[in-house]
Amino acid sequence: MWLALVLPSLAFGWGAGHDAVARAVASRLPQPWCERLQGVTLQQFCADNHYPDSFELFPVERVGPETLDYIRGQGITKRYDLHSDKGRAVAFCMLTRSIKENQPDRALLWLACLAHSTADMAACNHDPVVHIATYGWCTAEWGMKLPGGRAFSKVTPCLDLSWVEKEPWAEAVFERQSDACALKDCGESAAAELLEVMLYGVRGAEGCAPHGPLVLSAAAEWVVAADRHAGERLAEELSALGAWAVARTLRDFQVAVRLASAEPVPEVTPAVLARYETEMDAFVKTRLLPSDLFTQSALTPSGMKGPGIGVLIEPCWRMDEGLFGFGDRVLAVQTVNTLRRRGKNAELVDVRQFLDKGAEMPTLIVPAQRCASYRTLKTETLNKQLRAFLDAGGKVVWVGGGKPLAALCRGMPKDFLVKGDGNAWPVPLGKFRSEKLSVAGGAEWSLAHSPEGSAGWHWPSNPFFFTQDAVSQGVPLARWSGEGQSKCVGLAWPKGKPSVAYLPTYAVSPYVWTVEPPTLAPLRLDLDAAGVAVLEAAMEAL
Repeated sequence: MWLALVLPSLAFGWGAGHDAVARAVASRLPQPWCERLQGVTLQQFCADNHYPDSFELFPVERVGPETLDYIRGQGITKRYDLHSDKGRAVAFCMLTRSIKENQPDRALLWLACLAHSTADMAACNHDPVVHIATYGWCTAEWGMKLPGGRAFSKVTPCLDLSWVEKEPWAEAVFERQSDACALKDCGESAAAELLEVMLYGVRGAEGCAPHGPLVLSAAAEWVVAADRHAGERLAEELSALGAWAVARTLRDFQVAVRLASAEPVPEVTPAVLARYETEMDAFVKTRLLPSDLFTQSALTPSGMKGPGIGVLIEPCWRMDEGLFGFGDRVLAVQTVNTLRRRGKNAELVDVRQFLDKGAEMPTLIVPAQRCASYRTLKTETLNKQLRAFLDAGGKVVWVGGGKPLAALCRGMPKDFLVKGDGNAWPVPLGKFRSEKLSVAGGAEWSLAHSPEGSAGWHWPSNPFFFTQDAVSQGVPLARWSGEGQSKCVGLAWPKGKPSVAYLPTYAVSPYVWTVEPPTLAPLRLDLDAAGVAVLEAAMEAL
């Protein structure tokens, strides 16, 4: 339950924007439901649109003992579980059952929960760039400034759907798009409808992909200049995401009414779950990397000559899921853009392509704050391909939040990376904030912003440092120093002819060590001066 107190509601998706979705859904429901959703009942419906943003258990007095037993049997034990793909399907089943049993109050609760979870799937902070901006760049803790000196935190309210209700012309855009996006019940089977509800997790990622960066860019321009054209663009982009959720919630209500008159009531069966797994694996296999708008600048052919530098990346799946960490996709794009601006022949390499066929360029950079198997993307295969890449003479820069894969550790002493006494940093966070980062060649930076913000899933943490034995067998690249301590946190090895370089993510991620602001209008993703220096030290060592 403590997480619900620590993380702001926006960390889960829309904040007050859930009220905007609730009102749009309520006004478009068929009778007698639309008439019922007035006054106090509408207020309760809006409040219940925030119901899943809690780690509390389900109260029996609201859902009933039989429902409570059923959802517990499905593994949905707390309200926050309704964010999951299976949790959303369970909410749909309970909506249908409540309509069938003529329990309108419970039906509206489950409809509100379904609206919340569906809307969250396409919330703009589920785009990794917007997520990093929301919980890092825009926070008061970071204190970053926009051009002209305005606080970056002024952008935050513009990243929530509720912004469209602040101006009549913006609200009109949301109403128009909500009407235009209407979907109809096509009469599919209960199993097919449940599957579609579960797949909103990835359908939402697809829906968000063309809009997230444009929301951020228009929001920054609106805050800086209050330009009406920027405001209209912001209203269009936010409304497209909100209307996506409104349309699907209304269609699902139509489906629930139809299924409530049939037998049996929909169930989340093993067959439905098996089909879901098959569809998810197919999605991971077929989703196109250019579908994510923020990648497109780095996917455009550079036309540059010289030794190729590949940077591994994966498309966006469901929120914070993947082989690598959520922010690693953004770091990959920032790295390619920056290397190109410095005259390097860099390109993004789809990790699926690398897992299948390897890579032929001489150098590979792997942003891996986290690295764990995800569906068909296996760390065992990644390790195998990295070993083959090194055996063929390739060089690898691993930018990570933990220990690198075994293929990169050959020739190093056992336990050459050790964990410090901080939970996520080499030292406790209080000490880490007073540290300095020095890079091979003499450059040095003090911490400009805490690498930990208000909430989110992208923090560039890393608790490891190299032992003295390891340092003696490699080429030091980066060193942490503070309060009389000094630890090597970046190293290339083996010493005579390095083929592997290791850097902690916090040393490369932009704006941890500098006060350089990101360029948002138009959006341009780059590393900062510290990241460039650390990465160049690694490249030179190799």
